[in-house]
This record gives sequence, C-alpha cells and structure tokens, in this order.
Amino acid sequence: MISTKGRYAIRFMIDLAEQEGKGPVPLSAVSERQNISKKYMESIVKTLVSAKLVNSSSGKGGGYSLTKTPEEYTVWEILNATEESMSSVACLIENAEKCPREDTCQTVSMWRGYDKVVRDYFSGITIADLANREKRFTDFAQL
Repeated sequence: MISTKGRYAIRFMIDLAEQEGKGPVPLSAVSERQNISKKYMESIVKTLVSAKLVNSSSGKGGGYSLTKTPEEYTVWEILNATEESMSSVACLIENAEKCPREDTCQTVSMWRGYDKVVRDYFSGITIADLANREKRFTDFAQL
C-alpha cells in the first residue's frame, strides 16, 4: 500500500510542476492548494530535498522548486524516495537478510514479476503527465 507520504509527495511535485517558471513556491501556498497540513508537508518536503528532487530557498521570495523538468520525474522515482519500501514482500526489500527459502521458494519469481510490473508502470508516468490538464482524466490503467 502506498502511504499518504508518498501520495502527498506526488501531489506536491505536481503542484510545483504547475507553478513552474513562477519562481520558488512557498510551502504554505502548496499546503493550502492541496489541502494538506503545512506541518505534514514539511516532513515530506524534507525527504524530497534530501533526495535532491526539489530545491529549497529561504528568505523573502523563498520556497521550493523542481531540480529538473516535470518530464524528467517519474512517479516511481518519487515513491522510491518517500516510501520505506516498494517491495511486495519482505524478502525482496533491498538489503534484506537473505531468505533461507529463496533457492527453493516456489513464489519468489512471481513476487519479483509483480514488483517489476509495479516499477515499470510507475516508471512510465511522469509528473508532467499528471500535471498536464489535457491528460488529467486519462485512464492510466490503460498504460
């Protein structure tokens, strides 16, 4: 399950994409537009800044901006930065202890395949796709 942190991070990035070219965007403005508490957004943005997905500037006229174009961000990249793990099962979490059943497990390849489908799906959707008003109601299930 994708957490609210991951979902709100995507909304934050879409909001920045929609404000592109207008200078740094204050967190309070995004928080208000997205109807997400500023305090919760602060923790999410901290993660995005650490992952170098957004720039932060302080002082008068400060705020947040994208580090690259909206077309260069995939949903997968954002979720990967904000979610603890995107693996479907514990044994496939990066740096997890090797499962003693891995060599004989009859389901591990199925879970790897499922994880690949999820990764490929989210890697095929950009923030620009989601911010694009003409695509806003596209059925991404058709991808």
